[in-house]
Order: sequence, then structure tokens, then C-alpha cells
Amino acid sequence: MARAARTRFHSPDELKEHGLAQLREAVSLVGNTASPEELDDYRQFVVTLADKVAAAHREHGQSVSPAETAAIQDITAAVG
Repeated sequence: MARAARTRFHSPDELKEHGLAQLREAVSLVGNTASPEELDDYRQFVVTLADKVAAAHREHGQSVSPAETAAIQDITAAVG
């Protein structure tokens, strides 16, 4: 049985940057084979998913917290 690769991150920022790099890599891979319209659809899917996950739970009376809003902005920038 294959073992899953485990990566340990030393800080929340390191984890965040790794996640954003993974998103950039995914967009690049999709862009290598997809049409421009399909790539745009993929980007929109990722951002919409992030929006829906952020809005799934209210915190302090807000549907999307400031930290979640910042994360969505980072994700949007990462996927182009």
C-alpha cells in the first residue's frame, strides 16, 4: 500500500503559501489542456467554492469573516 506524503509546516503562513502554490499549479495544469473558456470556468469554480465554504458557517453574526474574506482574495489572486 502506498503511503500518503506528509508535509509538516512550521507556521500558518507557510501552510497558506503552500496551499496557494498548489492552486497556482492546478490552474497551470488545467491551462495546459483546457480551452480558455474551460480555464475561466475552473477559476470561477474554485472561487465560488471558497465563497460557499466561507459562508457555510456564521461567525459573530457575519456570514463571512474578515479572515475568510482575505483568504478568498488570496485564492482569487492565486487562480488569476
